[in-house]
Amino acid sequence: MTLILRWTTALIWVPLFSALPVCGTTSAKDITVVFRYDDPSARSNIDIERQLIDEFRRHGMSCTFAVVPYVCDGDVHDPSPQQYLPLPGEKAMLFASAVQEGVLEIALHGYSHQTNEMHPEKYSEFAGLDYGEQVVRIERGREFLETQLGWPVLTFVPPWNTHDTNTLRAVERAGFRCVSSDMYGTPSSSAALRFVPATCELGQVKEGVRLARQIEDPAPLIVVLFHEYDFIESGSPRASATLRQLAETLRWLSTQNDVAVRLMQEVPSADAVRYTKNHWLRRVDQVLPLRLRATSYRPVYLSAEGLQDATRRTVTTAALFYTGLVLLVAATSYLVGGGFLARISPWAASVVVASEWLLLIGGSIWTLGDGQFGARGVASIATALGWCVGNSVAAVLRHRCDRGKTRETGPALNGTSIRERAGSSLDY
Repeated sequence: MTLILRWTTALIWVPLFSALPVCGTTSAKDITVVFRYDDPSARSNIDIERQLIDEFRRHGMSCTFAVVPYVCDGDVHDPSPQQYLPLPGEKAMLFASAVQEGVLEIALHGYSHQTNEMHPEKYSEFAGLDYGEQVVRIERGREFLETQLGWPVLTFVPPWNTHDTNTLRAVERAGFRCVSSDMYGTPSSSAALRFVPATCELGQVKEGVRLARQIEDPAPLIVVLFHEYDFIESGSPRASATLRQLAETLRWLSTQNDVAVRLMQEVPSADAVRYTKNHWLRRVDQVLPLRLRATSYRPVYLSAEGLQDATRRTVTTAALFYTGLVLLVAATSYLVGGGFLARISPWAASVVVASEWLLLIGGSIWTLGDGQFGARGVASIATALGWCVGNSVAAVLRHRCDRGKTRETGPALNGTSIRERAGSSLDY
């Protein structure tokens, strides 16, 4: 399968991209950057949080802190019962002061940031829980944070960026105005909620801004997700940056005339329609081989204007690629399978072709049924479709050929064809 994908990609690479327009720089740009810092809680490092607040204050910028109100005291990946640690008053005072200055926006980051047992294959605090239980956890968490901070909390950030439709219903009922997960969360038709999903990590900010300038989008959005463990100062083995590097990034952003750092509540045009269309575009992009995927908008949340161009390009790429794959395999199937079908009886050939179509239908249902499919799954279906089409064409042409021969020679009478009988009568 990998070999077929590579050859097909190579065969259509030149005509495909010569047919597609190339992204260019638009003259008027309004690039928005949002910083989202997850996991401040009773267990997080207050010194790092102080330094982060100081850096954003120094550069005249703001950041959204996604705070856990009652973090569990053990492993957050362990769903067994644990003790909960409430956000201490010292941190609440620090955060509240920064909110008053306009440096911070506080979001509710779940209730305890502890995974449940509903989805063993992925971590989630809320997905799979019934609606009533989610309402209780979300409302209690919000009430605690607002009491501690003295400020309204209007943004919800689900732990691990995972949620379901019940979560969105519960969040809307609780009075939240904004949700921030990631680009692959559950789409929504809510008219009340705004969606500001994470699009990149701390080390991708400059690259994200560069790409945002290249795409045909007048108002792209970049949402930077980072954690305490991203910083070497935390002592985490997962660290890849320093607080000094963050300061340098903020300083660089302050010199970019077409970039504005905003809070989530300040992001314009963040309705559910925009989120759903971006979500759909990413899903289509993921069914393409890596070499054909659009890297130009991956760290960027596209606006309505940008979605039009990107959707056209991505759908065209997918259509051309998979059409080419089906035709290539169909031609191979016609040449290879046609020879095999010619050596068996017409009845057996019909059974073979019908069986192939049944396997294609069953395999497609199995592959697409859970919605978790990518390039390999779709390429497998396209390959099977091409094979079935090629064999079907070969079988139909053989059937017509056999009928033509029958008409030419006529039916056999007592083992002798009409042509043979006519020839024998001329001998007399």
